[in-house]
Amino acid sequence: MRLNFVRVFAIFIFIFTLAACEDVDRVPIVTTISVESTNLNDSDELLLVGGSAVIETIPINPTVKPTVIPQIKNLECKDITIEASLLNDCLKSDVVQDYLLGLRLDLKTNKLIIDNDLMSDCGLRYLEKAYQIPENTLTIKNLIDSKFQNNSDSGSIFDEFGEYEQLEPNAKNNYDLLCSLFEMGRTTGLWDVIASYSWLTSSYDATIFSILSIINNIAYDGDLDIAFTLASFSWMEDGISQEESYFIINFSRLRQINKDLAGQAIYYDWLKQDITVSKYDLLYRLIQLTKTTNIDFVKTLTGMPFLIKQHDFHDILALNSMYVLADEFPTLYDDLLSQEWFIDGVDDLEASLIQVLGTNTDVINPEDIQHFITNHQIESYAIDMPLDHEVVLTFIQSGYSKKNIDVSLQVEQAIVTLENFMQVKLPKDEVVLLFANKDQVSDRINWIGLNFGNHMVILPTLAKGKDENTTVVHESAHYYWNSSNAPLWFREGAADFLATYVRNKLSLETFQERYSFGSGPTSLEAGLQKCNALGMKTVSKLIYQLGQDGHNVHKESSAYLCNYVLGEWLLTQLYETLGEGNFSAAMRELFEYQDLVTESQIYNTYLNHTDESNVSDFKEVYVEIYGEIPE
Repeated sequence: MRLNFVRVFAIFIFIFTLAACEDVDRVPIVTTISVESTNLNDSDELLLVGGSAVIETIPINPTVKPTVIPQIKNLECKDITIEASLLNDCLKSDVVQDYLLGLRLDLKTNKLIIDNDLMSDCGLRYLEKAYQIPENTLTIKNLIDSKFQNNSDSGSIFDEFGEYEQLEPNAKNNYDLLCSLFEMGRTTGLWDVIASYSWLTSSYDATIFSILSIINNIAYDGDLDIAFTLASFSWMEDGISQEESYFIINFSRLRQINKDLAGQAIYYDWLKQDITVSKYDLLYRLIQLTKTTNIDFVKTLTGMPFLIKQHDFHDILALNSMYVLADEFPTLYDDLLSQEWFIDGVDDLEASLIQVLGTNTDVINPEDIQHFITNHQIESYAIDMPLDHEVVLTFIQSGYSKKNIDVSLQVEQAIVTLENFMQVKLPKDEVVLLFANKDQVSDRINWIGLNFGNHMVILPTLAKGKDENTTVVHESAHYYWNSSNAPLWFREGAADFLATYVRNKLSLETFQERYSFGSGPTSLEAGLQKCNALGMKTVSKLIYQLGQDGHNVHKESSAYLCNYVLGEWLLTQLYETLGEGNFSAAMRELFEYQDLVTESQIYNTYLNHTDESNVSDFKEVYVEIYGEIPE
C-alpha cells in the first residue's frame, strides 16, 4: 500500500565513548532514525557507509522488518560520520535532527552524523538504561533538547534539573521518567500530546511526575490507546488539579485489579468533561466493590445505563450501597441482584433506589426497608430554583399515594423557600425521598422522618396535624445545617427556626403562633418550660451538659430536646433583633465557612451584622438565652 509519506527506518549500530580517545571496551548501541519522504519507492535503498567501507544496504520498504546490523569494530574514536545516499533527494527540510540520540541528517551533504557534543543528557540516560551500559561509561554532558523548547519560552524542560550527578534520588527518578516518556512518545506520538501541555515546562511537583509515570507505565504495558485517551483529555491541558490526579491514580488502581474493567470505565463520555470529586470517587467505589464481589459482575455493572449515560452523584451512592449490602447484608445483596429490574440493567431512577436501600445507621439499616427491593414505584422531576439552577426531586413509594405526593410538594416548597432565604444554592443537586408506611418498615422505626445526608426517609402516616410539614421542612433545612458544619444546638435550632420561617412565609403558621401554648405541646413556650424544669435555662449550660455526658448519653437524655428548643428560641430572637436581611446575611456568612463553626464565630458573625443602634439589644438577648458572651 502506497502512503503519502513513507517512513524510512535505517537501523544501525554505532560504537562510541565520550572519554578521551583511547582503547576502551566498546559497547554496541542499536537505535533508529526516522526520515519522511514523499517519492521514495518500495525498492529504494538507504546506503550506510562507515569510512570508505559499505556497512550494509537496507530496504526501505516499511512493511519489511529492518535488519539489525552486526557489531562493527575498529571505528575511529571520534564523531562518526555515516554517509547517506538516497536515490531521491526529496526530504522536506534541509536538516532532520533527533536530539535525543544526537543524530543529525544533513541533506545538503547527505551525511548522517552521530554528534557526541549534540547528544542530550536525556539521550545518554536513556541509552544507559535501555542497553544496560555500565555506570559511568557515559559522561553526562549537555542539557540540550530543543524538542522540549517548542512549547515554552523558558527553555528546555530539563533546564530545571542541572547536572544529573548532583540531583537528589527523587529528582533523578523524575528526570529518567521524562526520558522514558520521550523515548516512548517519539515513536508512538504520545510525546507529541504530552509536550503540548503548556504547563509541562513550568511545573515539576511530585503530583505531575506521579501522573506522567502512570501514563508512561500504561503505554509501556502495551495499552497505548488508554495512555493516549488519558493524555488527550481536554482537562489535562491546563494542568493537573488535585481532583484530576486522584482520578488518574484511582484509574491506575482499578487497572491493576483488572485491565478490562478499567478499559470499560475510561471511555465514559462524561469523563471528557471536568473531573470533580464525585468522578474520582466513583472509581474508588468500583475498586471497593471488587473486594466484595466477583470481577465479572463489576464489569457487567460498569456497562449498565446508570453509569454510561451520564454522571450523577447517586451513581456513587448506589455503588457504595452495593458495597455495604455485599459486605454486611449478603442475603439482601443476593436478593437485589436476582431482581428482574436489576438484571435488565439499572437506570438512574433505580440507582436512586439502591442508594436508599444501603442506608446503614443506628436508627435504620437495610433490613428495616428491605420491602422496597421488590415493591417500589419511582418518580422524578426537576425543580427550578431561585438561584438559576435545577434540583431533581426523586421520590420512592411502594405504590401511588396522594398523601405522599402532597408531602413531596411540601419538600419542593421548603427547599425553594430555604434557598431564597439563605441566598446560597441548595447543597444538593438531587433530593431523594423514600415514603414508607408503618407496615413496610421494621417495628423499631417510630420517627416521622430523618435526613441521612443524601436522602430522606419519611413516614407520613406517623405524623399528627402540623407535625408532618414541620418535620419535612426541618429535615430539608439539614441540607444546609448538619453535623459537618455546626454545633448541635445551632444545627438543630437552625433547622427548627428555618422550619418556622418557611411555614410563616407559606402562611401556615406565624412566629407568634409557633411560640404560644395554643400551637400545642410542641410549642416553643411549652418546650422552654420543660428545659427550665430540667435546669437547662441557657445554651451554655446545655453545652456544658453535653460535654459531661458525651453525645451518646446526652442523646438519650431528656435534655437533648433542649438543643432544638433553646437553639430555635435564640435564633428567633436574633431574627427579630437584626431584621430579616441582616439575619439572613449572617446565616449565609456562617454557612460559607464550610468547616465546623465555633461558638465565638457564631456570636461575632451575628454581632457584625447588627446595626449599630441595635448592638446593645443584641448583646442583651445573647447573654439572656446563650448565658454568656463566647470567647
